[in-house]
Amino acid sequence: MRGKKGQFYLIATIIIIAVIIGFATISNYAQRQDYVKIYDLGEELNIESENVLDYGAATGNSKLSQFGKDYSEYAGEDIEIYFITGDESGMEAHKYVNGEETLLDAPEVKEDKIIFKLNEDEYVFELKPGENFYFIIFQEANNEKYVITN
Repeated sequence: MRGKKGQFYLIATIIIIAVIIGFATISNYAQRQDYVKIYDLGEELNIESENVLDYGAATGNSKLSQFGKDYSEYAGEDIEIYFITGDESGMEAHKYVNGEETLLDAPEVKEDKIIFKLNEDEYVFELKPGENFYFIIFQEANNEKYVITN
């Protein structure tokens, strides 16, 4: 009888350890999902913005501003999206957060480069002939900055 009592405690211990490891794994997985979202948004925005720009070129009716508002609302309130558009004669920068649009100071253009300052950081894009479109997706979480650009 004494041997069976020891086996019971051994099996109970193994089950308790398995449950604890299961909870730890689920917790770690859930935390990682919060930060992966910004990378998925970058891929989606690259594809979707191309379609919006093609529509504007074909119809002469740009829906970029409305698209930015809608997409930022979809992205969530802790994510900032910046659109930089224009050509050699002038550039514009717009910030979108939770469906709200803000016009920012125009980025600098130097020697075929677009220089956009965001907080203390500078983002440099290549200026191409014709219309240009660039985006930056910014998220700050747990004192870390996550940035995606095209």
